Amino acid sequence: MNRTTDEKIKIRNHWFKIILISLFAMVLMFKIAVTKFTFHFADLLSFILAIFAISISAMFYTKVNEALRAAAIGTKDLLPSKKKKNEPEAAFTEEDDVEEEEAEGYADLPDNERNQLERRMLDLNEQLKRVRQVQNEIVERLSMSEELSEDDRRDYLDYLLEKEKEAVLAEKELEAIEISLQPQLLNEEGLAEDEWDEDGDRIPDTARNTKEIVQLLGKEFVLNASFEQLNHKMREIQPNISPEAAEYLKENDLVDSFFNVSRKGLKEFRKIARKFSYNDGMKLLSKVVQRSK
Repeated sequence: MNRTTDEKIKIRNHWFKIILISLFAMVLMFKIAVTKFTFHFADLLSFILAIFAISISAMFYTKVNEALRAAAIGTKDLLPSKKKKNEPEAAFTEEDDVEEEEAEGYADLPDNERNQLERRMLDLNEQLKRVRQVQNEIVERLSMSEELSEDDRRDYLDYLLEKEKEAVLAEKELEAIEISLQPQLLNEEGLAEDEWDEDGDRIPDTARNTKEIVQLLGKEFVLNASFEQLNHKMREIQPNISPEAAEYLKENDLVDSFFNVSRKGLKEFRKIARKFSYNDGMKLLSKVVQRSK
């Protein structure tokens, strides 16, 4: 096998280091073998304790550094980026407007950060889907089974509450990521957190219009469907949409003239669908808790 001059030099240096270390080790072992010394158990114990203390310190140092790096990366990902005011947002279409929409919506984020945030959004959506599935299974088991003891029922309820906390944290992180990806949505007319209440009162007209669309589409479909599936379903339900809601969607660029959903519309629909899922989960959880008492 023919080797270049650089490869031969690297191999020679590598073997030179090995031979040098081997010779040094042989000399050291020879000196240890021929040298007379007195063995003290206290010295050996001190040496072992020193090695143990150094190992523990190195391990904690490594763990702390890993935790700090992870916290720094998470904080950096969740920081909202600055964006110029009154920047136009292009509506999403399936063909020509995709690149233009992404360029205007994400021009303030580097490509690597944007990709990380988008991957994190997909992971959070999958996590929410799994959590809701586990919650539904637990609720069905609690509702159908009447032979569970009080301790088992209490354990199920504690686990259900733990999953609900996990879902709430995931939803908050998902909303923070959406804000960092498209911060101008904060200043637009839409659905705020304090506009929802337990009885469904005091919901603004704009929220009612968007809520109507989500109810027609189905919240699970909105959360899991792709753009192509969502656009196809929107054209199917278009005859059932009230004129007021259709006008609101077009005026606020949630859909285009052909009733294709824009990226802004998808974010708004999924935001309300997640709100529905959260409210339904809390109502179902309260019913199970009352039934278990």
